[in-house]
Amino acid sequence: PTRIPEVRHNIILISDACKTSLDGLAREGKTLAERKNFVAREDLRLKKIVDEEEHLISRLERLKLVASDVCSTAQGLSASDVQSLDPLSPLIYRLSSDFSAEIEKYRLDEIIVAAITPLVRRMVASWDPMREPTAFISTFRHWGNALKTSNRHGQSVLSTNGQSAPTSSVMLPFEALLWDVWLPKARKSINNDWTPQVPAPAVKL
Repeated sequence: PTRIPEVRHNIILISDACKTSLDGLAREGKTLAERKNFVAREDLRLKKIVDEEEHLISRLERLKLVASDVCSTAQGLSASDVQSLDPLSPLIYRLSSDFSAEIEKYRLDEIIVAAITPLVRRMVASWDPMREPTAFISTFRHWGNALKTSNRHGQSVLSTNGQSAPTSSVMLPFEALLWDVWLPKARKSINNDWTPQVPAPAVKL
């Protein structure tokens, strides 16, 4: 313990310096390992986002095709003498079954109602509510998942024909279609064609 103190002192200094360097390398190694784990997790997260975006893009492309088919089919029916909404049913069913989440998110009911309104107007023009009180009911009932309606009651707003309509805020597209197209014909038929002595047709309507 008493010999060559200078050498012992230098060895202690070298040992301490090596220990400091090793501790620094250990900390750096730990930091690098944590960084590597973070990069791996981030890589998985970004890959998941990319996969989800690709899936979303694929769904939206298919949705666009169906929506385009609805519009083109409705235009074809409007330009023909067909008095039926049935040719549209397979497309509406497909929207309801394959894109139920997107119906609400992207307001697909607006697309459907805009597409069918000219055809419905033409059909309603030749409709006799007292003779066919259940016309359109079957079709619209089967389209229920795609055509949104409100079950709330609130203040009134003015519809396109200037009449006051009960609604929660603003009428939904299908409600507006019924209010502006179906209801006037039903009201006119009750006022002009119906008699209280034979109540059944109006009751059924």
